[in-house]
Amino acid sequence: MNNVTAYKLGDLDIDLDNLSKISDELTKLKFKPIGQLEFSSCGWDEIEGSYITKVGSLLLLKLKIQEKIMPPSAITTLLSEKIDEIENATNEKVGKKAKKALKDEIIIEQLPKALLKNTYIIGAIDVERSYLLIDSGNTKQAELFVSLLRATLGSLDAIPIYSNEENLFLHFKSWLLDCDHMPEDLTIGDSCKLVLDEEVVIFKCCQLNSNEVLAHVELGLMPVEVSVNYKNLISLTINKSLQLKSIRFNDDSEERSDNIIVNIAADTLLLISFLEYLLSILSDEKQD
Repeated sequence: MNNVTAYKLGDLDIDLDNLSKISDELTKLKFKPIGQLEFSSCGWDEIEGSYITKVGSLLLLKLKIQEKIMPPSAITTLLSEKIDEIENATNEKVGKKAKKALKDEIIIEQLPKALLKNTYIIGAIDVERSYLLIDSGNTKQAELFVSLLRATLGSLDAIPIYSNEENLFLHFKSWLLDCDHMPEDLTIGDSCKLVLDEEVVIFKCCQLNSNEVLAHVELGLMPVEVSVNYKNLISLTINKSLQLKSIRFNDDSEERSDNIIVNIAADTLLLISFLEYLLSILSDEKQD
């Protein structure tokens, strides 16, 4: 997992010892190739030959999204050529509504010729602890995953893992102002993003306790992303929505399994452990 959007789940009616019903429902919503006149298609895909894989209390799923790519510049060029052709033939200007209709016609004409883009998104459900981790930092993709999972299960109570942005900002700020007194098991990383109105300042590969960073924070710029290291096991960036980005696992490559399922499960459990630790900090500590 490289970027994670996490959800807390309500009660799950899932029997880990009998997944045949869920497997059948996943198959009904399996991925189907995009049609000639469709813009996109999505559905469940197999991981190592199965639509659902159990590892302990984890259930692993994979969503496949297929989209047609039509560069806006190409559509604009074709539209301009079509408008010129009509105006030269009629000696009249093409109106706004007519231009929109022409653009729609061009898009429909070009759909069968468009390039295809495939996106694969892994999701992990921890049935015992009621978490859903989705390997995407794209909120729309994460919501699509949740929506399809809800359709598969019949119902699903899923809410973002944390929504108190103001409290998160205060923690980020305190970490930057006092990097030497971070919460236990956390060390500050080397990048952050500061924002004030339309001003955006990004620091990368630098000492976050430097005078330059501190000066920006003291001027009122709000940290909306901060990188940290957890127990020397994971390096990652936390954003204002508590999404985890640029995740790097600090284990030795020789310690990784050759089995992709085992690796995904191990990474997921470590990330859940980190999230629970982080949530405990956010709920226990009071910031001024």
